[in-house]
Amino acid sequence: MTLKKQYIRLLFSVAPGYATKKAFSRFATPNRLAPRPKEAEAMQNSRTETRNINGTQIQIYRWGNGTRKALLVHGWEGNGGSLGYFAGPLIQNHYEVVSFDGPGHFQSAGKQTNLFEYAELLRHFIESEKPDTIIAHSFGCAASVVALHDYTFANTPKKFIMIGTPNKLTDILNGFTSLAGIGRSGYHSILHYMNNRFKRDMRSVQLEHYLKNTGLERVLLIHDEKDKILPCSNARAIHEANPGSTLHVTQGLGHQRILWDKSVSDTIMNFIFNIAP
Repeated sequence: MTLKKQYIRLLFSVAPGYATKKAFSRFATPNRLAPRPKEAEAMQNSRTETRNINGTQIQIYRWGNGTRKALLVHGWEGNGGSLGYFAGPLIQNHYEVVSFDGPGHFQSAGKQTNLFEYAELLRHFIESEKPDTIIAHSFGCAASVVALHDYTFANTPKKFIMIGTPNKLTDILNGFTSLAGIGRSGYHSILHYMNNRFKRDMRSVQLEHYLKNTGLERVLLIHDEKDKILPCSNARAIHEANPGSTLHVTQGLGHQRILWDKSVSDTIMNFIFNIAP
């Protein structure tokens, strides 16, 4: 065990309340990463604006001027260009495509965010933009499902594509505490803290169950078999609990390259436009 991990465990033993708040703060703080070249190019080719949403300045990107709208939702430490590869074919099919940098990400303000704040942000975008399609990646999948589960919309999106999705919030927290060297007692302390702060049982936050109460008509899950960040078992569990969904498993694309693969893009477009493979 490293000295840092020894210190963290000692802190939880002598000052558990302080240690819990510090640990949650780190859990909620993304690294503000520079975009990859393809992401930067996608954002450079967009129309940009900044909007104050719930007290935070959010950077927004738009492509195309179609009559229908698609919302792209990036994952943890991503940006508005992370799913930019899908903008081109959507524009060609008469869509306007909208994306954004989440709080604490790239060009948007803030230092921290969490699943429920991100879901509240998506509530704003769904209400204001009225997309008929949402394409989300990783953490963005979870936030989208929570938003669609928690809030009622006059115009609920009809099609939802989930790429490299998590399933249970407790699994994400467990991964964080394991990596940080926080013991099981620390894990339960953070879980209790989150239960109280967000006024819900974090163990109940499971996309396989939440998805059933979203009003979505069509759901496509895309996941790589060898995803090392979020295992494919997440998508399989969600699909099994929601038999009306469609599951597409890729090989050798991992957690990030899957967003820039033509065959994945073709699968998504065929799903959106109901074209048989």
